[in-house]
Amino acid sequence: MAVDFATFLSTAPFILDARLPILIRGRHGVGKSQVVYMIADQSLKLPVIERRASQMTEGDLLGLPDNRDVEVNGRKATTWNAPDWLVQACTEPVCLFLDEVDRATPEVRQGLFELTDSQLKRAGLDYWQWVSWEYYEDSEAFLQNLPEASIRCLSVHVHKPYTQMNPSHGDYLFFGKETTGLPKAWLERYAEQAFTIPMWESGVRSLNLGSSVAIVVYDALKQMKVF
Repeated sequence: MAVDFATFLSTAPFILDARLPILIRGRHGVGKSQVVYMIADQSLKLPVIERRASQMTEGDLLGLPDNRDVEVNGRKATTWNAPDWLVQACTEPVCLFLDEVDRATPEVRQGLFELTDSQLKRAGLDYWQWVSWEYYEDSEAFLQNLPEASIRCLSVHVHKPYTQMNPSHGDYLFFGKETTGLPKAWLERYAEQAFTIPMWESGVRSLNLGSSVAIVVYDALKQMKVF
């Protein structure tokens, strides 16, 4: 959804009050940075910590190793000192502005999303340390690198039920957004590997995404006799 600057300036403070990050996208030179500083100064009354993601490496997120006076079970060990800007952003009331994220490396982008995506962390609850995820900017390129036989697509636009999936170890299950679903080209390309969750009521289009994933994944695990 595209909004003008006036609308954004009037709504952004409410989003920030809810402790949610904001991702601003727009053409170069339209004034995105000025808007960030304007909100920080006029609405939040906070100083800005700015870092250009395009100039960052993974080391800029990890910090530097430190083995001074660090011992584990009587043996010397190494810990990590977080970078100063991250410590300040986590311990002081500031506006953290991460610029040029779209030009950053995939590793840096993934790290920044982990730092700022509170909804993603909340979805992991207290299991977050066991969650393994990766971010891919080009989904089509990722798909092309997979063995075709391992691809399973889930959509409301097909009729074969997920119980006929016959899954195998190493399969990849693809679920689309609740609003748009998977690309039509994918469903056409992998028509024989596309499945759906049948709806009991004809007036119900689909379940929410989280419920759909749970149903299909656990049925697949059962079919593979994982439990």
